[in-house]
Amino acid sequence: MSYCYSNDGQSMRAVDLDYQAQDGEVVFDHYATDDELNAAFLGRIGQRLINLRTSHLGEINAHAAKLLATLSANYPEGEVQSWSQQTKEADALAANPDAPTPLLSAIATARGLSVGNLAMRVHAKANAYARASGQIIGQRQAMEDALLAIDLSAQDAVAQMEAVQWPTA
Repeated sequence: MSYCYSNDGQSMRAVDLDYQAQDGEVVFDHYATDDELNAAFLGRIGQRLINLRTSHLGEINAHAAKLLATLSANYPEGEVQSWSQQTKEADALAANPDAPTPLLSAIATARGLSVGNLAMRVHAKANAYARASGQIIGQRQAMEDALLAIDLSAQDAVAQMEAVQWPTA
């Protein structure tokens, strides 16, 4: 039995010993090693590095999403969806004390607060969220920039990619 590799060494199937390889195929009489596949498929290393970078970026994005989700984890989804309206009304109130604030007025009444006091709290929380989310987003973007800047033809490309990690807190 022999083994026919194709798709830049990504696909393999068992074939008869007398099988004649087609264009884009390489046949070995044993399971090929990575070095053998790299030699047989010259584009394999490049594609594997592109796939590795894509995978690493996916992991970075997933971690960023998880970190961003923790910022709003203690709030119900409907309340999170109201944040932009709350901020909009708080901004309008800061610009004009007579501005209509239907959402903030209802929240303030239910909490026993003045609309002005609630608007200050909304601004403080919005600013804190902006700082925290901005830090996460900036770190994610910096790691993406670092990954995309790696020369995939460099001997240490894999090590460079592995070095792109979220800071430990």
